Amino acid sequence: MANPRINSFITEFDDYIKNKCITCGEIVDLKNMFYSRYKKEPRVAEAIIYRWFAHYLGIDEPIKNEHRIKALTLRPEKKYVGKIGKQNIDISVLEQGQIKLGISIKMQGTTPAYLDGADFYNPILMKEYRDYIEVNDKILQQAHENKTRVKVPTLLQDFARIDNLQLDPNNRFQSATFIFDAMKDKEIFWVREFESKYNHKYLFLLNKPKMIFKEWVDNNLDSIRY
Repeated sequence: MANPRINSFITEFDDYIKNKCITCGEIVDLKNMFYSRYKKEPRVAEAIIYRWFAHYLGIDEPIKNEHRIKALTLRPEKKYVGKIGKQNIDISVLEQGQIKLGISIKMQGTTPAYLDGADFYNPILMKEYRDYIEVNDKILQQAHENKTRVKVPTLLQDFARIDNLQLDPNNRFQSATFIFDAMKDKEIFWVREFESKYNHKYLFLLNKPKMIFKEWVDNNLDSIRY
C-alpha cells in the first residue's frame, strides 16, 4: 500500500469504492481505469479490495498499512509464518493476532504460475496433488536446487499457499480468492475441488458483473460479521 500513485487513485475514487451498491463489474472497471490512465499494475486490484473491506468493517480513516476496529485488524499483503517457512497473503483480517479471514487476489485463474520457495515442501503440492505437476521427480529436484521454473496450475498453487497458513487443523480461518475475470473451463475442477473439500470460496468478478459485491461478501464471508 506504499505506492503513492495507487494511494492517490484510491483516494480519488474513495466515495465510489465506499458505495454499498458497487458491483463486481464496477470493481473491475475501476482497475481497468487505473490501467488505462497509468500502466498495468495488478497491485491496484489488491488496493481496491483492501479499501473496500476497510469501509465494510466501518473504518473511516485515511489509507494505512494496517487498520484496527474493535477486536479486528485489517492488513494488506503481509508475510506470515506458515507450517512450512513463511507465506504471503494479499489481504487478511485478524482477531487477537490470529487470522480470521485470508483473501487472495488474482487477475486470472490461468496465468502461468511456477513453483517457488516453500512450494517444494508443501504437501498439497508435493503429495496430495503431485500428479498435476507434469514433471518427474528428478526434474522437480533439479528445479528446486537450480531455481529453474516448473509450471503448476495457478489455482492449485494459490490454494496450497493459503493452506500453508492454516496452522490449526481444528480451527481453519475462512479463505477466499477473488479473480478479476470470468471463470474458464480449466478452472472449474479446482474451484469445485477446494470449495467442496476445504470450503475455500471463489469469486470470479466477471461471472456476474452486475452482482452487488457486498451481497456476495455478506453471503459467503461470515467470519468478519458482528
